[in-house]
Amino acid sequence: MGRSVACPHRSALTRQGLSVSHCGRRAGRVRRPDHPLPGYTPHLKGTVETVNGAVERMLFAGLPRYTHAQTLASGALADPDAPALTFAAFVAEVLAWVEWWNGEHTIAELNGLTPLASWTADPSPVENVDPAALWMFTLEDDRKTRKITTKGVARGRGRHYVADWMTGRVGTAVRLRYMPHHDHEVEVFDAATGNHLGAATLADQASAEQVKAVRTARARKARQLRADLVAAERLRRGR
Repeated sequence: MGRSVACPHRSALTRQGLSVSHCGRRAGRVRRPDHPLPGYTPHLKGTVETVNGAVERMLFAGLPRYTHAQTLASGALADPDAPALTFAAFVAEVLAWVEWWNGEHTIAELNGLTPLASWTADPSPVENVDPAALWMFTLEDDRKTRKITTKGVARGRGRHYVADWMTGRVGTAVRLRYMPHHDHEVEVFDAATGNHLGAATLADQASAEQVKAVRTARARKARQLRADLVAAERLRRGR
């Protein structure tokens, strides 16, 4: 199955980008205490800021179409016609730089060690976290309670998410969690218990197999309801 992931024993959270409460919920999912940092204090998370600055100066600045590239005295770009990298090529460049930074680049503040060697030599305890716990760590939660309807679960702008397991659960209060910018699928949880009920797909993007599964489940439920009604009528007549 999946590999375990190493996780430090505490997390420092910035107020920029994500709210502290949101970050706190994420840290709590893997049972890590969070330590909120005041806004605009990059010196308190120097390791992160150092790497961000290094990759910008040492890698991004040399790539074509870099937004903050130096310009000529006239203000024009030095090489405006340079072709942009493809996404695959850009990812390859970044991964190669990361490998170099971690495994070959020595840093004076680390006693002349590479980041990887310094990490390996650090005796601080590291706990292996079950990948199943990290799965939830990546999901957003708008904290809204919705209900399963005959159309599925609504999520604004006329969007409905459907799944075969929703059959027979109309009226159930649920909450949605999802990957940011991935609107085609959501994970559905019982609003009362927090139990994971299953995945659901955006109705107008569901595959033929998914549509068939929903229709089959609904037809099966309809047959069961008709059978229950017939049985109830027989019982009533026998009294």
